[in-house]
Amino acid sequence: MTELNNQNSPFIHFHQKINFKFDGKKYHGYKGDTIASALLRHGVKLIGRSFKYHRPRGIYTCGIEEPNALVQIISEYSEPNARATIKKIYEGMEVESQNRWPSLDFDIGSINSIFSPLFSAGFYYKTFMGPHKSFWKKIYEPVIRKAAGLGKPPKEFKAISSHLHHNVDIVIVGGGINGLLAAESLIDTDFDVLLIESDNQLGGVLNNSSKINEINGQNTQDWTKKTVENIEKSKNIKILKNTLVTTYNYINHLVAVEDKYVRSKPAEDKVNSTLHKIRTEHVILSNGHIERFLSFQNNDLPGIMLGASFEKYVCRYGVVPSKEPVIFSNNSNTNSLVKTLLELNIKPKAYIDSRSGEQIEPELFDLIRKHDIPLYTNAQVKAAYGNKKLEKIIVQDSSGGTSEIATEFLCVSGGINPDVHLFTQSKGLLDWDENDLTYKPSKSFQNTITLGSASGQFDLEKVENEINQKLKIFNANKIKVKIKSNISTKYKVQKLWEIPAHKTSMWSKSFIDLQNDVTTKDIRQAISEGFDRIEHLKRFTTNSMGTDQGKISSINALGIVSDLLDKKVNEVGTTIYRPPYAPLSFAAIAGRNSYEFYDPERKSPIHQWHIKNGAIFEDVGQWKRPWYFPLSKSETMHDAVQRESKTVREAAGILDGSTLGKIEIKGKDALKFMNLIYTNSFTKMKPGSSRYALMLGEDGMVKDDGIICKISDEHFIATTTTGGAANVLGCMEEYAQTEWPNLNVYMNSITEQFATFNISGPKTRDIMSKVFAEIDFSNDAFPFMTFQFHEFQNTQIRIMRASFTGEMGYEIYVPSNHAIKIWEQIHEAGKEFGLIPYGTETMHLLRAEKGYIIVGQDTDGSITPIDLGLNWMIGKTKTDFLGKRSLTRSDTVRPDRKQLVGILPSNKEDSIQEGQHILLNESIQTPVPMLGHITSSYHSPTMGHTFGLAVIKDGHSLIGTKAFASTPDQKTIPVEIVKPVFYDEKNERLVS
Repeated sequence: MTELNNQNSPFIHFHQKINFKFDGKKYHGYKGDTIASALLRHGVKLIGRSFKYHRPRGIYTCGIEEPNALVQIISEYSEPNARATIKKIYEGMEVESQNRWPSLDFDIGSINSIFSPLFSAGFYYKTFMGPHKSFWKKIYEPVIRKAAGLGKPPKEFKAISSHLHHNVDIVIVGGGINGLLAAESLIDTDFDVLLIESDNQLGGVLNNSSKINEINGQNTQDWTKKTVENIEKSKNIKILKNTLVTTYNYINHLVAVEDKYVRSKPAEDKVNSTLHKIRTEHVILSNGHIERFLSFQNNDLPGIMLGASFEKYVCRYGVVPSKEPVIFSNNSNTNSLVKTLLELNIKPKAYIDSRSGEQIEPELFDLIRKHDIPLYTNAQVKAAYGNKKLEKIIVQDSSGGTSEIATEFLCVSGGINPDVHLFTQSKGLLDWDENDLTYKPSKSFQNTITLGSASGQFDLEKVENEINQKLKIFNANKIKVKIKSNISTKYKVQKLWEIPAHKTSMWSKSFIDLQNDVTTKDIRQAISEGFDRIEHLKRFTTNSMGTDQGKISSINALGIVSDLLDKKVNEVGTTIYRPPYAPLSFAAIAGRNSYEFYDPERKSPIHQWHIKNGAIFEDVGQWKRPWYFPLSKSETMHDAVQRESKTVREAAGILDGSTLGKIEIKGKDALKFMNLIYTNSFTKMKPGSSRYALMLGEDGMVKDDGIICKISDEHFIATTTTGGAANVLGCMEEYAQTEWPNLNVYMNSITEQFATFNISGPKTRDIMSKVFAEIDFSNDAFPFMTFQFHEFQNTQIRIMRASFTGEMGYEIYVPSNHAIKIWEQIHEAGKEFGLIPYGTETMHLLRAEKGYIIVGQDTDGSITPIDLGLNWMIGKTKTDFLGKRSLTRSDTVRPDRKQLVGILPSNKEDSIQEGQHILLNESIQTPVPMLGHITSSYHSPTMGHTFGLAVIKDGHSLIGTKAFASTPDQKTIPVEIVKPVFYDEKNERLVS
């Protein structure tokens, strides 16, 4: 080890050594170390290369705001872009640096620095325009894509995440001093409270610095321990550690991700992370502040670090990154760093402050003088120099004179900003504070309270009063807290956004965004080119568009822009901090809906019977549906479908229709709701009857169809298409909640609860009477489009007389756990009548012969009920229903719309196919004036030839005329345009 350890840190277990590798080299740290803190123990400063210029970069911060130290975790299936500043080490961990080749020390990509004057702001927008448009696809894009990104894509790893839902009264974000005090005030109240902390230790600034010496007469660690114990004992407060709140949505909905494997390798067969979805009444944001950096020449060199982060490494992680750091500041926040170092007998090499001696806090001034620390007031660091690490800095005093300081470490502090990211995500408004030179929370849009430095309140003496005042709306327990500080409690800062370069040249760089390699020169260029709106400038330069969202630098950029435009910072405005607060994995978002569960296979209750009986399956949505049932391996699909169709027409067939969506609608306003959702009217419909119904979108186009069963005015059951079930239920919920919230109605999916058997054919009644001997299936007792409930074998079933084949038929709805038994009974009883199972392809053929549509096949989102010839399904006396107004638009009622018709080949030997275009001319000459296309086509064993359904312009008026269908070889075949009903037009077989 080359650096000092602070053995006083209670958070590092120095007796537990942990071995790991970085870029193939063996290192060790201690239990509690992050990758960054462990590497700093070994004096490792170079940890990566920058995004665009491949400049050497080191560890800049000590938290989630880190822009540089992004690494690849090889031992976790090459997980890229992990922040070394927060990722804890574990035994056997393997880590690699990113964005370099062949090695971190010797990176070929660093040649970009030589050409950096060419890669200025807007380079990509201006450069790749010529000399020919093919250059982009063949040359530019492949090269850019290969160079893009930092890490390499991870190898296959089946990360498992779970989702957990919370509904609480109050969420406290941040477990620092203010978060703990807020939680303490709510102990044993009537509020259900959730306290969320991103670290594995509560305490925040109490763990990270020496700012506070005592609280209520106790040292900070004893106070924290006792307070946490009291909170954990309470019955109404739950604590989530290692959990980062990433998103603050509307109506106080928060999303947080919990790391389940801190300090250990994630297991493949266990949950690695939990995504918490939290709904709450109130949110208390006590998530602290973020220190910002300073822009000066070469301010990105390894060995330059934020002052507060240096102190956090000392206090929290027990490592002193340097024995003689130089400190450069424009504010009072670095006072505690000086005191922390001196308490460890570490003397800073120099203290540089842009403020005058009179503005520096007297206690700091005295401390510096007492320990004979070289002090530079009214001074600035003009530049930093070094080869892959900091070696010296140039300091300029108020007179313009410069001096050189040889140093390997520079701590910088440009002031502090309240961490307002979550507050702004909640749509809260910010105000600019000219004294503290930062944006602070002003007006909440939701029930949001900010506390402590998260609210811009940096005075420790005001902690007690702020919490008691802001939490009095909860009638919370008043807290009494006496804080003894090691430093001045008054925060002071001097304006300093940028220090002019020591030596200007085409290659000199002062960075404003470390992650995206954006320089202050880029900001100036953007302004000069007219991008003076901050959101436009952000996109032109990519400033603050990295994964850190410019956490340590965005305010600096606003300050520079305000000076360039001669405006106040609040007139410049702010960029939008978008969720997530920090990157989170797709696996965490997906939860268990990943890998084989991403698009799960759904199977009907009698799926195994289908397999046993040789069914060939097709995918319909997520469902596995029997496509057809071949009698032998030699029977083709065509032969099987022809056989099945013929049998249904002559005897009987049964289809497993369990996959059709089934939605139960209940409530005292259920009838009114159904009248609004569907085109049909259900007012005069008698209980126990059924009706074929259409659902439209707001544009008047057919969205779904199904059969509606009316049990009473307050109870309906609707069936939907297999693939449309979720969308229909979602549509119903959306309109019930947003458009008609006054209606008392509830929807519930019962698709999986009931199996459905569709049995049809001329011998159906005989089979049904044999199976259900106690039921009268005569026309008088059981008319067409009615349904009945019956007890059968100790369970309730529902039988509906309906058919999708054009033959007499029944649909049987059976509880899923009874399905296979009743299915087999029906098959056994049907043997003597020639009953067979048939699949979806036969069902499609039979329904097409009858002219029944399939939504999504014969419609495409641009078809109205009128286009389909289903005018009779539109309730003429209904004042309103979904899509009604759109049916009277000029475009909807024009006569030349595509309309549903039937198509027959003039030569019955010809075959017509789906997708063929219908033409008026026999010869094909471009441009081709097309009428429409064939949506469904089949070979009918009943008719002995092919037929089809089509949608063509003004189709209804063209019925009885001749046309032509295009073929793939650009020829045509003559066809006849006919009515879209080819079988039993008078419905004699259907209602017999």
